[in-house]
Amino acid sequence: AAIHRHVVAGARLTEYACATLAYQAREGVTHEELETEKAVLEVAKGMDHHLGDMLVQRAACSFLETFAVSAHKRAHIAEAGACAPVVAACRNHEANLDVVMDAVLLMGTLAQDGVARQSLMDTEGPQAIVSAMRVHAGDTTLQERGCRALWNIAVHGPNKDRIAIEGGISVSMVAMRRHFFHYGVLSQGVGLLRSLSAGQGNRRHEVNFQGGQYALVWGA
Repeated sequence: AAIHRHVVAGARLTEYACATLAYQAREGVTHEELETEKAVLEVAKGMDHHLGDMLVQRAACSFLETFAVSAHKRAHIAEAGACAPVVAACRNHEANLDVVMDAVLLMGTLAQDGVARQSLMDTEGPQAIVSAMRVHAGDTTLQERGCRALWNIAVHGPNKDRIAIEGGISVSMVAMRRHFFHYGVLSQGVGLLRSLSAGQGNRRHEVNFQGGQYALVWGA
């Protein structure tokens, strides 16, 4: 209700409302307002209206990540139209590592569900993730989260081609080479490359051309 009343009035009130929802979700609050689509819908509206405010974006992503604990709730988030503002947050605050970290983590979580996965594809989620990974190539946590998110999106066959076209193979290779001693980056990167190598011949050829066959060996 606070978000609905103040979505236009003030960014700080929207931020505080999102932070409160995140806290309630973490504490296991299951009252009707938190379980219905209204709360998620209002959070999405708040993200849209205050797109330029990084604190609102972070608080909203925190709530959605905490809320997205089941396939039902992830689909709920997608159906409420919340995927688009999450992708927009990643793109518009690309230089801000904190916002990008939250948004990419959330996209990776949402991509575990088919409905949300398609919504991320429709709103150019892979492009936003790849671009963020390039900007923050030195951050191990972001690289791990980026590879995880792309791997989850790549579960669906046609998505693999899109990820490859957008540069998913090259950014994962760079991440694995640069963060060779980080288990999380290697494990997620290997999973992504294996997924992209499956099936269609051109993707497999590109993975091999960029040295992916060696990465799959020493990263396994």
